[in-house]
Amino acid sequence: MNLRLTEEEFRAVHAARPGLIPVELDPVQDTASWLDLGDYHCFDGSFRRAIATYTAILAGARPPSEPWRCRSSLDFLRSAPRGADCLNPSGFILHAGRCGSTLLAKVLARSPEHMVFGEGGPHNHIWPVIHASSEPAPVLFRNLILHTGRPRLRSYRAHIVKFTSFNVTRIGTIQAAFPEVPVLFLFRHPAEMLASYRRGKPGWMGKDTGIGEIWHTPESAISDFFQHALRAGDHLKFLDYADLTPEMLPAIFDVFDLDPPARERDLMREEFRWDSKSNRAWAPHPASASSEPQVPPELLELYHELTLRKIRY
Repeated sequence: MNLRLTEEEFRAVHAARPGLIPVELDPVQDTASWLDLGDYHCFDGSFRRAIATYTAILAGARPPSEPWRCRSSLDFLRSAPRGADCLNPSGFILHAGRCGSTLLAKVLARSPEHMVFGEGGPHNHIWPVIHASSEPAPVLFRNLILHTGRPRLRSYRAHIVKFTSFNVTRIGTIQAAFPEVPVLFLFRHPAEMLASYRRGKPGWMGKDTGIGEIWHTPESAISDFFQHALRAGDHLKFLDYADLTPEMLPAIFDVFDLDPPARERDLMREEFRWDSKSNRAWAPHPASASSEPQVPPELLELYHELTLRKIRY
């Protein structure tokens, strides 16, 4: 069931259901789809998979049920929720794709103090909404982040958003909306990134995502993402995939001003043993010298620039 509510009905339901958050924006129909997560804590680095897990849990309950859903207009984006009804973001994770961002999101989500969104649909859908609106882009973006950051659990102390890779090209809007929020950009040696892209291209490759740009090759996408991150100035912190280890956690906590209890830090370190996508024990992908992709010199130069600015232990 996905009821379309009037504005008055929606305000009443929104107030009564603290777990109700937007999960899809449709600029063509001028609607938002909402789902009530109740008191479910998302452990997955992918918001799409987290919703699927939550739906499966409810379906397997006795008696089985489904998440409560509704639809509203996009009018909610024109104003921010009350301060008591949302948790300001504590940090943003941007990346160039295949750089360990899903792992980092899962690591941080092991703490019930951290509300973590991993590539949530609305965080991608907002760009065509912004394009079609006369409202200032930072205002609409800020209101969306605050509306998704409803603290459905009393344990939440931090709100972390991990964006899809192409969102780094809108770093100007992101920082204009939240100039005080720290941003961590993950990158990786381009040879490893290109090999990963070849094993399976991302869903956005070659498609119009509504963000205003289309990338047809991994090389063009990676170059664009690296350059946007480097041009963002000193506001970004940089983390090399090669340094994404349990030993780096204290430095990551410092970037986002996090202080999880010792028992939760142990769980976070444990997460590094597992593949972030398959949930199986981690193992490197087999590679051979003959299969090593050719890396354009421009990408190697950009990678070198990034390594000079990376955070260290």
